[in-house]
Amino acid sequence: MSISKKSIQQVLETAEIEDVVGEFVNLKKSGPRLKGLCPFHNEKTPSFTVTPNLNMYKCFGCGNGGDPVKFLREHEKFTFIEAIEWLANKYGITLEKTVYSDEQQQKYKEEESLYIVNSFAQDYFVKQLKETDEGRKIALQYFKERGFTEATIDKFGLGYTSDAKDNFLQTALNHGFKEDTLKKLGLVSRNYPMDFFRNRVMFPIKSVSGKVIAFAGRIMGNHKKSPKYVNSPETEIYIKSKIVYGIYEAKKAIRKQEECLLVEGYTDVISLHQNGIENVVASSGTSLTVEQLQLIKRNTPNLKIIYDGDSAGVNAALRGLDLALEQDLNVKIVMLPEGEDPDSFIKKVGATVFRSFMDENADDFIFFKLKLLEKDADDPVKKTAMIKDIISSIGKIPDPLKRNLYIKECAQKLQIDEGILIGETNKVVKAQVFNRQKEYNRQQREKDRKRMMDAKSAKSSDPSFPPEPPPFMEGEEMPPEGYEGGPAPDEFAPTPKTQDRPSYFKEKEIIRILVQHGDKKLLTEEMTVAEYVVAEIGETFEGFEQEDYRAMALFCQECVGQSKPVNYKTFSTHETDSFREIAQELVISKYEMSPNWLEKKDMPLRSQPVPEENFRKDTIREVKNLKLAWLKKIQRDLGKKLAHLPKNDLSDEMMKLLKTKTNIDKAVKDLTKELNQVIL
Repeated sequence: MSISKKSIQQVLETAEIEDVVGEFVNLKKSGPRLKGLCPFHNEKTPSFTVTPNLNMYKCFGCGNGGDPVKFLREHEKFTFIEAIEWLANKYGITLEKTVYSDEQQQKYKEEESLYIVNSFAQDYFVKQLKETDEGRKIALQYFKERGFTEATIDKFGLGYTSDAKDNFLQTALNHGFKEDTLKKLGLVSRNYPMDFFRNRVMFPIKSVSGKVIAFAGRIMGNHKKSPKYVNSPETEIYIKSKIVYGIYEAKKAIRKQEECLLVEGYTDVISLHQNGIENVVASSGTSLTVEQLQLIKRNTPNLKIIYDGDSAGVNAALRGLDLALEQDLNVKIVMLPEGEDPDSFIKKVGATVFRSFMDENADDFIFFKLKLLEKDADDPVKKTAMIKDIISSIGKIPDPLKRNLYIKECAQKLQIDEGILIGETNKVVKAQVFNRQKEYNRQQREKDRKRMMDAKSAKSSDPSFPPEPPPFMEGEEMPPEGYEGGPAPDEFAPTPKTQDRPSYFKEKEIIRILVQHGDKKLLTEEMTVAEYVVAEIGETFEGFEQEDYRAMALFCQECVGQSKPVNYKTFSTHETDSFREIAQELVISKYEMSPNWLEKKDMPLRSQPVPEENFRKDTIREVKNLKLAWLKKIQRDLGKKLAHLPKNDLSDEMMKLLKTKTNIDKAVKDLTKELNQVIL
């Protein structure tokens, strides 16, 4: 289906970035913005910001940024249409649709095949569970024996698939799905035309937004040759190390209670949910990964790991602990009574006792390790090894204050000189700092190499305009006086003396002026900034070098012609991705102006609210800058043309060219003087 432009515009204007991002990231208020941990890369200190008044997000660590649609496309791997549909559903907007042609419909199916097939498969498994005699007698009976209610079964989308060889395969083929796609998703065996999941109860694995990305199947009956659980293979939409089971159902409860419970199995999660404990997810029996911990941390920094009461559970707790500490999570560990898992234990004691047990038996990681140490207190070798293990864990804590408190606590408990523990911990910290510095240096060398390659490429494409090397690289800014953090390129209102840069830099400034100030009154009550820009340089828009800037400038010209406003919203709600992304890039900055900066220095930042007189000067200056760039281009072209004509040529054409060049030279000189530039 195709969505009408009117409906798309309605969705873009309605969607609020804080609501959308808040579904996936735990955001905290920070001045006029919201901050959280970036969902697109691993970080320990939040650099991911949401700016409600601009309706956009931006990560100043990895650079990812955009509007609600862009966030959904990046985070959930939605197409544009899927993102619009998701937002429409969230805000209760009815979309106007028209039918695709057969060719377009086929293309859409191919692009969305993975999610579409998984959704189809889940519906199939649910029908097999509820609408077949075999499903009701075997699978539904099994779930009821586990104590799951109908509501719980529906909530988690549980299903069943029979032992038939290729029932699902034939059903899917009859619905027009391709066998290659079914194999890719692991729903059909790669080597044989038969169902991969057979005679199993099915657990759909969902993304943070609730889309089915994979399945896990538990065998029914005793089949010694078949594994108890089998999972879908990894695909573009399912990477096992990046997801935890139950995150979609748990995320709101985790944020509300500011704590995440981590268990091992699917049924553990489902049982706890059914008993009202909903802030729980499962690692699905795998070792914890950095990506899984980061996913949890985006919702809360407080993690409580619940392990079965056996030696395997203890070892698993220790293996996952240091990774959690490195991510600066506040980790506690609960060991259940011997022979119990969360599912069996909550059924035995009930939700109230279970919660009390969690609170009373949750050990901070250091106390947990110390308890293990007490078992071998008489063995100096084992005791030394355990102390070193504890020191290694403490050294992984990023927060120095928290690290120091743990050292004090450990010294008291072990009756060891605090200075010794500090010295040993510092060794661990120094080694980590050294390794991080090595990695940072490697990344910087890669940035330098890329910058040099880009500069060479730009120079070769336009030898008459060799680009200036940027004074600093992204991520390496040196903070000027008065700045809280550091500058971003082209942030300050005063213009540098040297302006001889490629025309697309000037084009970018014109687009910035239109985005930030387009609908403001310029010189009179009748003329806006956009109208002034179009009147002064509108004839140059067709010649803009940068394709997106050219399209945006022409769109602005069209808006002015139709007496429509031109401002940030004009571009940020446009259906063209590049319009929205460029507009967002031009209005947001990582840095905030110091309260006294404007008063003391009289140098407002372009990305901050500025006095009326400043934006007027800014507009006029940038229009002149672009005019100057175009005049210089004409000047160079004339010079090249004259160089190829005979010096003693006195023809009318030569006289006309010389007169034109004289006029252009004078115009360049006058504009250069007005802009206070130096001609080299």
